[in-house]
Amino acid sequence: MSAASLRRKSAFTLVELLVVIGIIAILIGVLMPALSRAREQANTAACLSNLRQISMAFVMYANDNNGWLPATSRGGSQGAAPWRYAPNCIAYMPTENLDQSAIAKYLGRVIDDGRTNQQDNWETKTMNVRVLRCPSDDWNVPRVRAMAPPVGNDNASAKVYKYSYVLNHYIGAGFLFVEYQKSVALKQPAFVDTFSNAKGIEAVGKITQIRHPAEKMMLYEEAESTIDDGHASPDLINSTGQALNLLAIRHDRRRANTEPTGAGFFCTTTDRLIAFFNGKHKGNVAFADGHAAYITRAEMHLPSCYLPKR
Repeated sequence: MSAASLRRKSAFTLVELLVVIGIIAILIGVLMPALSRAREQANTAACLSNLRQISMAFVMYANDNNGWLPATSRGGSQGAAPWRYAPNCIAYMPTENLDQSAIAKYLGRVIDDGRTNQQDNWETKTMNVRVLRCPSDDWNVPRVRAMAPPVGNDNASAKVYKYSYVLNHYIGAGFLFVEYQKSVALKQPAFVDTFSNAKGIEAVGKITQIRHPAEKMMLYEEAESTIDDGHASPDLINSTGQALNLLAIRHDRRRANTEPTGAGFFCTTTDRLIAFFNGKHKGNVAFADGHAAYITRAEMHLPSCYLPKR
């Protein structure tokens, strides 16, 4: 047999090549969902690890400050002197300095140049912002919020808060705690936040004031549809004019219902949360004792989970 005949015998025909390509395509189609699930499971674990690190940073801050916890990041609205008790946990606003965040030094080495976030364009600050971002959160895309901003407010916070995690507004020396302390000092009626319906009397400023810390949610990953700053309102609401900051469920592949969008939404009960707002699906939460867990949205938005004095 000639050499030319041997070369022709050993070559693939077009049909054989197409069959091999088809088999490879089928295998890829079968494997891709499994690979996608595996990748999301890895991201879920990384996100839980982030929350554990941040919660431990809060515990270390409290240990260094006689039990006091930082304020939630609400654009500096945690109160003015003499009512300001602690700095923001994440100093994210343009005029602030991320490297001077209350928890910055507990998350890695910080080399503060003293410049504002805007001057340094945020991403060049030395605070370890990677731990503040879930791997599955497309934080660089402008947030589309479910709740309409107050009149006269263009919701500038949502444009610059490019992080995934938020602090329960009942825990820490922030807005609710400060306003309640102010009402006590001035002998005024107990403070109630009309925007979130949160009661100041339920807030704590010190970690030692939290009852059953292993059961009390301190931090959580907030949903893309409601996140606008580091201040979290987990309270179920009774008016579209009020704020509800939902637990993110981006890691739960069973998620079926569309997340809320538009000018606002009612969610007065756990049953409604389950029926209309993916209440049975899960997200990542960190508790006041430093551990983190993957729990349902309905569970996290129960008062027994987020009210620290109960």
